[in-house]
Amino acid sequence: LQILAHHTNILTLEPVFEPSHGSITLPSLLDCLPNLARSSPALEHALRALCLIHLGVTQKEDQFVKESIHINNKALAKVRMAINNTKTASKIETLAASICLYLYEVSFIHNS
Repeated sequence: LQILAHHTNILTLEPVFEPSHGSITLPSLLDCLPNLARSSPALEHALRALCLIHLGVTQKEDQFVKESIHINNKALAKVRMAINNTKTASKIETLAASICLYLYEVSFIHNS
């Protein structure tokens, strides 16, 4: 989540009442990603790929980078399937997965 927070903080979902603050807040999409990923194989794989490329680069571990490529290929296939499915094409999970794949590509190219 910190990886995504570094790149984006503008995506928000439905307002939520915060009793401790006595106010309504807009949760970030990042706050919802763990739950969204449970229901979306595309998002789950995209997040895994993004995390692995981040670990590979920051830890200088080629094995993580190689695994991230493998997982990214799976994520691309799953996102393609989600986009081609009328029930999942316009879901927030599919958008989030697409954003993760974009960030993966940016990270991969930037660190190659």
